[in-house]
Amino acid sequence: MNLRKKLFQIKDKILNNSLILDHLKDLDSHYFDFNNSINLRVREERLSKILNYAHENVPYYNKLLNLEITSFPVINKSIIKENYSKFISKEFDLNDLKFVTTSGSTGTPFKSYRDVGKISRHVADNIFFNNLAGADIGFKLYYFRVWNNINKKNYFTKVSQNIETIDASNFSIDYIKSFVSEIEKDNQEKYFLSYASSYEAMVEVMKSINISRVNSKVNCILSMSETLPNPVRDYLEKVFSTKVVSRYSNMENGFIAQQCIENKEEYHLNNGSYLVEVLSLDGDFPANENEIGRIVVTDLFNHAMPFIRYDTGDLGVKSTSNCSCKAPVLSRVEGRKTDFVYATDGQMLSPHVITNTMWIFADIKQFQFIQKGQFEYLLKINSKDFVDENKVYNEFKSFLGSDANIKIEYVSEIPLLSSGKRKKIVNEYKKV
Repeated sequence: MNLRKKLFQIKDKILNNSLILDHLKDLDSHYFDFNNSINLRVREERLSKILNYAHENVPYYNKLLNLEITSFPVINKSIIKENYSKFISKEFDLNDLKFVTTSGSTGTPFKSYRDVGKISRHVADNIFFNNLAGADIGFKLYYFRVWNNINKKNYFTKVSQNIETIDASNFSIDYIKSFVSEIEKDNQEKYFLSYASSYEAMVEVMKSINISRVNSKVNCILSMSETLPNPVRDYLEKVFSTKVVSRYSNMENGFIAQQCIENKEEYHLNNGSYLVEVLSLDGDFPANENEIGRIVVTDLFNHAMPFIRYDTGDLGVKSTSNCSCKAPVLSRVEGRKTDFVYATDGQMLSPHVITNTMWIFADIKQFQFIQKGQFEYLLKINSKDFVDENKVYNEFKSFLGSDANIKIEYVSEIPLLSSGKRKKIVNEYKKV
């Protein structure tokens, strides 16, 4: 056992009466033994408790007459912003609460408040899912993102949490060479955490300078938010001799699901901490099994600002696991609703159709695909050379429609959003 892990356990035992350890045992039980009758009852009790609590203490829910989960309205970030004070429990003073802030990449920043119970559970979620992927307490974290005044970590935090912050806005050749040299000299067990788009940018530079092997103890690579393209995953796994695990999470709630180690085609839900529904695109009722729908989350632990039937803005498919856990999973996580585009006949297309097509054109550094209208599309390309435009037209018209009007524009850079993501798909035509 490493020293940092041992110190953490001693601290948890003395200061928290082993609270985090108890959470970890609970998470393990719900993850690996979902259908156990005791676990079923515990989840039912947690759900009932948070619904009753919200009804009694959160103004937005005071007037509800039926406290079944299906009677609670589906909410989203816009609804919360418009009624912000009504979503805060009357039992808490905001000045006494911790909060996390979304980046505001798709709008203004958004604060999500947490009480100590939620904070403890979030810490345990972090430890548990990191451990599943291969990153134990005390391992060094190389955290890639765009750092700013809102999210930057001070020196004490970085040292105490063993974090190295990597600037994802500066992936120059010199910077990547320096990074590779640094981690090869670092003998600690380590892992990476980043948005998928940052890994893509890093891989592009690494390939350009012919890096085929990095000699460093990297226990795992965690990818979050966007879907990581398979060629990028394959390159990272080969070069760093480790596994890449995708995670589905958000700032408002936390760790919602993580890619199964046995079956990488599915994401295991954090059933112990959340109730996750997948609702129809057409209304607030369940989507059919294996049908794409809206991912809607109920947080079972946050009492300060309960998130009940919170529409995350993401789309996915819910099904039953094919691995040994036999629990509900997300067999697909399709990304933001606003990332979906339409063929000329009105058929909704997953953003993965676009990204998978672009991998045919290996010399393209970056791209952004924008739907301007029913028949109008713009493809921005950052490439050293001109692409075979006829091939682009033929590939895209095969799924957009033969009457699609596709324009190609060459650019020097696709800018990063403030979050560190690089938005590849933009729908300016209509929203899902």
